[in-house]
Amino acid sequence: MTDEPVREVLCIPGNGRKYAVEFSYVEEICKDVVLSAMPCLPEYYAGVCNHKGTIVPVVRLEGCIENCIEGCIEPDSPGFPVDSGETFVDRQLVMVIHWKKYYAGILLHGDPYMAQLKAEDRIRGPEKQEAALLAEKAYYMCGNELYFLLDVEKTLENLIVCR
Repeated sequence: MTDEPVREVLCIPGNGRKYAVEFSYVEEICKDVVLSAMPCLPEYYAGVCNHKGTIVPVVRLEGCIENCIEGCIEPDSPGFPVDSGETFVDRQLVMVIHWKKYYAGILLHGDPYMAQLKAEDRIRGPEKQEAALLAEKAYYMCGNELYFLLDVEKTLENLIVCR
């Protein structure tokens, strides 16, 4: 673990978790994205969007959008709707990630921010991960915050495989 370089990552707040994504997998962060509902998709999909002519599936970080509106965003947090009359549903931020020829979007609950994850901040995670759509490959404790580094390749594989 000591040979591991400092990782510059993009952090995204989730419902009770802070996820980190390596920049090499981030295609773009899109603001005010129009999501289209698709019938028969599992509930973890928020819908699909058009990203530069490609239809991209968009997943929720955790649970359904109602839980995120009620439980995830604190009134003082960045990304919380302000006096402008803006609502969470009106202001959709989507992080488009890619690996090889595969693309997916992650519906963000708040504004992303940059962080550095150092080798000495890495902690041991669970021996066996839960079967989840979002795969994690490392865990970091920076200050008093726990960060879950996403395994983007495995996550995209999970999206490709029919569930």
